[in-house]
Amino acid sequence: MSPIKRCILAGNRQSAKSLRGAQARVLAAADPEALHDLRVAIRRWRSLAAPWRPLDDFASIAAPLRRLKRVADLGGPLRDAEVQDALLATLAPVADAGLERWQEERAAELARQQARLLGRLQGKRLARAIRRLERRLERGVDAAPSNELLAALRRHESALAAQLRADLALGPALFAERARWHGTRLDCKRLRYLLEEYGTLLGEGRAANALAAKLAQDALGELHDVDALAETLYAAGVTALAGPLAALRRQRLARAQAALVELSAWI
Repeated sequence: MSPIKRCILAGNRQSAKSLRGAQARVLAAADPEALHDLRVAIRRWRSLAAPWRPLDDFASIAAPLRRLKRVADLGGPLRDAEVQDALLATLAPVADAGLERWQEERAAELARQQARLLGRLQGKRLARAIRRLERRLERGVDAAPSNELLAALRRHESALAAQLRADLALGPALFAERARWHGTRLDCKRLRYLLEEYGTLLGEGRAANALAAKLAQDALGELHDVDALAETLYAAGVTALAGPLAALRRQRLARAQAALVELSAWI
């Protein structure tokens, strides 16, 4: 078996194992990081499958990938709340009736969202989607020529890198539009996962590229967390934390800009 086929199959098996493990931990309420690990397992598996999706031998993986994405999306508001709570805990406490009311209303909505997620995790459809994705990826790997797989991998890496270079070329102007730099963060994440899994197949220097992409992803994610919380509180009419959040945003924006400068040296 060729190195690329061995690598894909090993990543496929590990992804399925990681997802099943995280699913069990969420259902058991085993630890506070279980939900985060569940969503990471899904995103990583989807990223690892992405290079092969355009190939005819992998057409059947689209449906189970969509089902996994829907599960990850269900967990999004719950994970956002965890991040927001951690962020609020770092700020000086304030006595604000609007903030307390928002927290109470959010708690009720999160309870409903939690019930929806648990229902999805307990259902048979998710278990079938995991089995189908694992098996269909295996069949695709068996059927596709190794040189076709390697060419698809290189095309996917090239496309991600090209998009990142286009974003980085904007410099500070990138941050004028939140949707643009949020897309940059997602591309950093996709490139990081790709290089962490397949970097040895792509050539030297990929480990450093993956680390630079991770650091940029983390810095942009921290900036996104502040913006998301500030926008949520503003929409709820809560202004007591506007000043501290604005100061924190300036700090995180500077870190994000520095991380992108570092990334530009590697991409």
